[in-house]
Formats: sequence, C-alpha cells, structure tokens
Amino acid sequence: MFGVSAGTQLKSRVFSMVAKKQAKHPVSGKRMRNKSTGRNYAKEYAKYQGKKEQINKRSSRNTARAKLVKEGVVSKGDGKDVDHKNNNAKQNIRSNLRAKSKFKNRSFKRNAKGGHAGKGK
Repeated sequence: MFGVSAGTQLKSRVFSMVAKKQAKHPVSGKRMRNKSTGRNYAKEYAKYQGKKEQINKRSSRNTARAKLVKEGVVSKGDGKDVDHKNNNAKQNIRSNLRAKSKFKNRSFKRNAKGGHAGKGK
C-alpha cells in the first residue's frame, strides 16, 4: 500500500473532529470569529476602526473620493485610489488630491531591512 499510514489517518480524523471553542456574540449567540481567516472583526473594530479619530479620517477619505468622482477623475472599478499628497487624510483641498494606481498608492519604497526608505537611519 502506498500513501499515508493508518495511524496518521486516524490522528488527522480525530484532530479534525475536535473543534476549537469560538467566542459567541452575547445577544445573537453567533460565532464572532471569521471562519476562513480566523480574524475577530468585532474586536478589530472596537480596538481601532471604531475610534472617533479613525471614523473621522475614513469619512474625510470618502469625501475626497466623492469629490474626484464628481469631477470625473476617478470612477468605480477603475483601479485608482485618491492620494493625499501631504499624507493628511483630513486636508481635502483639490491641490492636495490626485488619482493614483491602487498598487502604487498602497505601497512605499523600502530599505534593505524592509522599512520605509526615507524614514530613520
């Protein structure tokens, strides 16, 4: 017989049957952790995305996008992001906004150690 031994098959079956306990929502009773990624989105929102400062920044970025959509510079599905030239998401004057490829906008030049190329020494 070729393949996996019977002992290894048994171990993998037993391991797959034993499920880790997932956190449950206190009201709905549903699992709070994403099954495919293992991420707890409710916890992430509570710790970072739900903070007042982050909500305001997201709102400002959405406003900037809407401004460029209205001008016809970007459109839905075009693969472009709205870039703030001075990296201040709250400053939405037109001279500070430009359309950029999402691949270029979501990355940065890196140094030999993998950090920002222009920061620190």
